[in-house]
Amino acid sequence: MIIEKRNLPTLLTTVSTFMARTPPEWPFKIYYGRDNEFALRNSHILKHQIASGKLTLVQLPNEDDIHDGRSLSRYLTQPAFWEELAPAKHVLFFQVCESPHRGKGFPTRAGVT
Repeated sequence: MIIEKRNLPTLLTTVSTFMARTPPEWPFKIYYGRDNEFALRNSHILKHQIASGKLTLVQLPNEDDIHDGRSLSRYLTQPAFWEELAPAKHVLFFQVCESPHRGKGFPTRAGVT
């Protein structure tokens, strides 16, 4: 599960990579915003996953209320959010990070740059 309302250039490949490296029976859910809806819904990379039901896209309700880490934490404490994820017993929550340090000695998929 990912909550991402930004249209980050690495979002589609990150999600695709996670999906390829997890068991096939693990469903994925992306909570998206206005800025990345078009990219997600029209992605050739994710099209098959969406059609098969492995990936579900959910528009963030009250998107403007989530603007920093604290407001995201508040959103994650709402019972309605977790009820929507039922009957899942475990949830893997990950985020896409756009590090300002990329390319300065930090590991990447191809090794250290």
